[in-house]
Amino acid sequence: MNKEYIMPLQAQSIPCKLCPLGTLASLYKQKLFFDLGSSTWTQGAGGSSQNWFADVYESNGLEFVRMLMWEVAPQKPAELLAQVPAKYYHAYQYYNVPASADINDPKNPLNLMDRIAEKDDFVVFKLDIDTPSIENPLYRLLNSTERFYTKVDEFMFEHHVNFAHMRIIGAICLSFFQFCPGWGDGVELSISLGDSFRFFHSLRSKGGYFCLICELFCLFQVFVHTAGHNVFSPN
Repeated sequence: MNKEYIMPLQAQSIPCKLCPLGTLASLYKQKLFFDLGSSTWTQGAGGSSQNWFADVYESNGLEFVRMLMWEVAPQKPAELLAQVPAKYYHAYQYYNVPASADINDPKNPLNLMDRIAEKDDFVVFKLDIDTPSIENPLYRLLNSTERFYTKVDEFMFEHHVNFAHMRIIGAICLSFFQFCPGWGDGVELSISLGDSFRFFHSLRSKGGYFCLICELFCLFQVFVHTAGHNVFSPN
């Protein structure tokens, strides 16, 4: 699936007089990627995922020094690691277990991010595990916990809400195909599209950039991308 609707930070092309090398990319100490619902390096339900993010961010001057992946589908370690380029081997960590949404669980990805990342790092956090019972508590934790949202620069989340277009498309499409951009019944019925806008507006109000990206092919897909903080923010 085409991912051109995702617009990562163009850090290499943004001038910054206070930055070490004159561009925004040189300001950050480490570049970290947390991917929940990561599939593998070259494959995923919607096409390649990990390699796309690595290549696009590197082209923008943001080469990841750590990439932490969560994927519940069982993987064969040798086959999994054989896909990873040598230059990312040192950075690559793969958790082939379900992600935890319990704030008291040290294995919660947000808790791990908090322990690893510093405020002067560049942190990308992608949440797309197609399981609202885990995703929704995680995004609520991110939005309500200062030690989390002050460290995330870019947050990407396919929010499965009670939106008729995506539910109907998914229900019809899944009757014929294994993968579909629709959601079917994989949503939390109590959450509306308006609730999704309010959630991301709440994140935006904490500082940083916000963008809701809608894509229209022959089907309608909603994907959300926001930046939690940046050097131009009062935070």
